[in-house]
Amino acid sequence: PIRDTFNKMSLQSPWVENIMCSNSTASYIYTLYVFIFSGFIYADSLVLDKESGLLNIIASKIDYKTYIVKTLVYNFFIAGVFAVIPAIVNLCLWFTVRTNVPLVYFNIMNMHPDALFLGVFLKSHLAFYILHFIKIFLCGGIIATFAIFINTSLNNKYIGMVVTFIMDILLSLILVRVMPNVGVSLFIFVSSLMKPDILTLIIFLVFLLPSIIYFALRIKERDIL
Repeated sequence: PIRDTFNKMSLQSPWVENIMCSNSTASYIYTLYVFIFSGFIYADSLVLDKESGLLNIIASKIDYKTYIVKTLVYNFFIAGVFAVIPAIVNLCLWFTVRTNVPLVYFNIMNMHPDALFLGVFLKSHLAFYILHFIKIFLCGGIIATFAIFINTSLNNKYIGMVVTFIMDILLSLILVRVMPNVGVSLFIFVSSLMKPDILTLIIFLVFLLPSIIYFALRIKERDIL
């Protein structure tokens, strides 16, 4: 007899399942991609400008403050865009493979009561996914901001990417022992439906505050690099 063999995994490989909403192998690979690309794609620009001598040319055209602010904005924006692109492609593939599942099946069967933006999902599926894309964009930008700070302060083109990833892991390990009820690190937050907790906030502050202070001081001293 013909039976209903519908299963949410039957048509999906790890690359076409919903990486934003399922804690699976593809989700972890995607998050690793976000950390690598965000910490690499443009975070070495200040070091490269100094090594190539381009900084001297730029300094004759615009002031240091404008140069640094534009570089930080470009770095944030480019990293955020490249972080979001795979998530958008993945969602399109998911819609293609599962057709109505992202709107109906996922809503009924897989949504946790405490999921991030759950109230929005129940009112507008489109707004739900847009908000998650914005979340990923901001995470990519924050990672890139910390990476460019590390690269510039240590005058190294690649170390920022590594330090950013290691810092997220170390802060998670340390703070989870101190505060047992927390556990949403940046690595987890990027590709999950979990709401941010105090650990997420602390990691954001650790990544942003030193970066902002460092570049603010360099601008004030007119000694950018």
